[in-house]
Amino acid sequence: MDGVNLNPSLSGIYQPTTVPTPTERPNVPVGDKVSPTPEKASPRETELKEKEIKRLGFKECQTCKNRKYVDGSNDPGVSFKTPTHVSPSVAAAAVSAHEGEHVTHEQARAAAEGREVVAQAVVLHTAVCPECGRIYVSGGTTTTMTRDKSHSQKPDPRGHNVDLTT
Repeated sequence: MDGVNLNPSLSGIYQPTTVPTPTERPNVPVGDKVSPTPEKASPRETELKEKEIKRLGFKECQTCKNRKYVDGSNDPGVSFKTPTHVSPSVAAAAVSAHEGEHVTHEQARAAAEGREVVAQAVVLHTAVCPECGRIYVSGGTTTTMTRDKSHSQKPDPRGHNVDLTT
């Protein structure tokens, strides 16, 4: 550890008392950056920097700007029947609300058909933008399981009227 003199302090923690000067660090000129400058950066490093700039929102990503959402189901009363642009920052909320519309419609459809909903699940799908590297919600899937109300099992009445005490 050249250039650093370790002396114990009163608290028992070692603290550096001298710091190497720029002349004691021969390969690092004063004012030089540790990261490569744009002239020295490889094409891969430049591409990564460009992605980072777009991911952070300092530069607009054309892929995210042009992305449109459209509903592919046969449910006529939901949003996104026509292609609609949604910002990546609000895509999760928009897709979640859209899938919630499917949940509501499936419950109403089941009730109208005399069926009961056994289970419903909503899954949001994510993807990574190839241009900026931002993770965004790319869509969603709603699954509904129903059964006929007349075939539903009735609870077994045996044992419900017994009170056991010891």
